[in-house]
Amino acid sequence: MNKLCVRAAVMLLCAAAAACSSSGPATSYYSLFAQQQPLEQAEVISVPSKKISALGIGPVNVAGYLKNTAIVSRKQGQGLAVSGAHAWAEALDSAIARVVAAELDDGMQALSVQSFPWDSRSRPRWQLRIDVQEFDGERPGPVRARLQWTLFDVEASTELARGRYRHSLESGASYEAYVQSLNQLLNDFSAELKKELEGLDIL
Repeated sequence: MNKLCVRAAVMLLCAAAAACSSSGPATSYYSLFAQQQPLEQAEVISVPSKKISALGIGPVNVAGYLKNTAIVSRKQGQGLAVSGAHAWAEALDSAIARVVAAELDDGMQALSVQSFPWDSRSRPRWQLRIDVQEFDGERPGPVRARLQWTLFDVEASTELARGRYRHSLESGASYEAYVQSLNQLLNDFSAELKKELEGLDIL
């Protein structure tokens, strides 16, 4: 009789442990993406190889509180909300570098654009570093992006230009809407960066 009671108790404990381990919500993963070029506007562009210069995007330095696989949003005051069920599918600095590189590569025909890290045997002539000071906001509420960029001539070891971007927009309450707002801000930053680089007339 005692053995039966012990066996029954063990089975109940195992069932309870299994229920607890499976009761939590599944993690939802998100990422950032470049704006999609409409298929009807896609074209093949032929550029003589001697005119192609390499521009490297990165490293991207992200503020410490954003270096988290979980998605971070703000509360009122100084508080932060770190989600336990919504996470980035890749490191945020890598995602930002990838998106900016893709946006510039689509828009600047005379440049070959690549994101950090790159092959040390083929380092780009120019390097654009990005400091992400803010890239977050409230749900719902204002979402903010504050970034600074610096352009270097790698061969000459000199700084060529620098600039900053600061903008905000309203986000919905869901994490999907929140990430979409961040993505829109990053696409807008890339578009403004493209205009700045084209205006320099040094690339």
